[in-house]
Amino acid sequence: MNGCVFDSDGLRVTRVTFRLIGEHCYILTDTGSGRSAVVDPGFDGPAFADALDALEPDSVDYILLTHGHFDHIGGAALVKARFPRAKLAVHPADEDCLRDGDSSLSSFFGFPPHEPLTSDLALWDRCRLPLGAREIVTYHTPGHSPGSVVFAADSLLFTGDTLFQGTCGRTDLPGGDSRQMLASLERIAQIFEAGAYEDMTVFPGHGESTTMRAELATNYFYRRRT
Repeated sequence: MNGCVFDSDGLRVTRVTFRLIGEHCYILTDTGSGRSAVVDPGFDGPAFADALDALEPDSVDYILLTHGHFDHIGGAALVKARFPRAKLAVHPADEDCLRDGDSSLSSFFGFPPHEPLTSDLALWDRCRLPLGAREIVTYHTPGHSPGSVVFAADSLLFTGDTLFQGTCGRTDLPGGDSRQMLASLERIAQIFEAGAYEDMTVFPGHGESTTMRAELATNYFYRRRT
């Protein structure tokens, strides 16, 4: 489903799903200031263009990439063209994906090369980015790719291809590492399993949204901890 999937406490999340691969792009907006961040713009189809059209001119501060695979970066050039001041941000370990189809896996899966990109910001671990009156915090979570990250904003967690409902992202692709993935999942649990964090809404790169509470209780890789 495309459209608003969260609107509470001054934060709104709009989701656009690219049907070809089922990848979700999210537009996070601080409703008080009207400032937005676009998370994982995978492709540049009509529904995505419509979602960008709904934003105010010059209102996008960031293009945030949870990792550099082609299905999460293919629409970044369109966002940059529409919002030239938006800063494209990726972890340095996935920087090569922005320019190289082998690194982004587009050639691996037989997709045409995406437009080469250059990042404006390096997403180091615990990097903090202001968004209006809010703050987005980056956590490095390698495993699916060397530069995979998750983004936390108040009670929201954008997990890319690291944490899914009931499972986790693949580690059998080039750049994947199963041991790193397990360590990253454990790190996410340690950061977000206490107190109010358990009620965080999780927005993954594919599949259904969930909560940290549900994943800690039912996700196969967290059930293995007990």
